[in-house]
Amino acid sequence: MKLFLSYGSSDRPLARQIMTALSTQGEVFFDEMSISASSEWAAVIDTALRSADGVVVLVTQQSAESHWVTYEYAYATGRGIPVVALTARGVTVPAPIRRFQTISVDAQELAARVVHGLQHAQRVHELGQPTLIAKFVQDKDGRVVRQSKSRVPEILIDLWVSNPPPNTTKVAYEILADVDDPRWTVRRRAEATARPFLTKDISLYGDVDITACGTRPDGTQWTIEPVRLYDSLAGYYQGSTPDRDIARALNQFRKN
Repeated sequence: MKLFLSYGSSDRPLARQIMTALSTQGEVFFDEMSISASSEWAAVIDTALRSADGVVVLVTQQSAESHWVTYEYAYATGRGIPVVALTARGVTVPAPIRRFQTISVDAQELAARVVHGLQHAQRVHELGQPTLIAKFVQDKDGRVVRQSKSRVPEILIDLWVSNPPPNTTKVAYEILADVDDPRWTVRRRAEATARPFLTKDISLYGDVDITACGTRPDGTQWTIEPVRLYDSLAGYYQGSTPDRDIARALNQFRKN
């Protein structure tokens, strides 16, 4: 099993101990030891994330505020890579991480429990769990479409469901925030599409929680638990290097 250890730089001493424990269960990507001085750091990180079987996030007060830690677990979320969070005592776990399995860093059988948690998450993913995907709308020149020139403009976004159950007839979306028209429904289109249940041109200026509920012909339903829009956006753009305009839009959603 290939594991990617995500942590804040100020937590490196603790991360080294965790890396040593995890190494008994498989190969661990640990930036301090896995990136040579001559390498392009960001490119190596992206490659390691793409090839990982699971991502282990060390959650401390410092890493909870780290842009790069957020970047790494958002990437895993977007690509369906299993995630386990290791929590330090007394730390409030950020809302986006609460949906992952969490394990205390003081656990006696840390490595084995992490691997067990990742294997469980992978089985869930292999069963075909639907996932929300989002991307920024871009004009013919590749620029992100912003609704104004204000400091924090509303930006147009496309949203769809990846891997919906094949017999789903409609999906009801809901934005869990005080916005105009927070609920809407999209019915399955007759023709095949790479973006099932696509909603075009949603206009938002910052991060929100979004949920979805799909309905089958017999009336039974499946649901996607609330996810951060930022996670869905960041996950879409990982695996490639976003240009400066995309990176600026992502940063706006991360901060607002």
